[in-house]
Amino acid sequence: MPADCEIPVCDQERFDAIQRAAARWLKPEDPIHGLLDELAGVLGSGEEPLELVAARQRLTLGLLVVTGRRVLWLTYKEDKGLEVPLEAITDAYSSSDQLELSFDGNVAKLMIEPAHAASTVAELIRRSRTEPDR
Repeated sequence: MPADCEIPVCDQERFDAIQRAAARWLKPEDPIHGLLDELAGVLGSGEEPLELVAARQRLTLGLLVVTGRRVLWLTYKEDKGLEVPLEAITDAYSSSDQLELSFDGNVAKLMIEPAHAASTVAELIRRSRTEPDR
């Protein structure tokens, strides 16, 4: 097969890291569970998910991914989604089931499922963006 036609394969370590992170908040029957397969191809070299949680913006359900480099919101809709480097995030705030991310003069509001995960995710983002190597 020509090199430009090869499909990258997810290595076992990356797959296992994704499954470990998913096990905390997601169930196999969750409608967004299929996005985990897409995530393997989206993560950069050495990038691992720290948190994976279901997140909704209006009627669009997606997968919120926090890594040591960025926050992603993956959806099944091509015109929806989010990718923000951690250093661009100026604030991460949670209230009840809502997560608000402030970055580059924008505010993204996402409803987190399960609701009690919102504060955990917000704290992780705040802590990650202020670590010395960021």
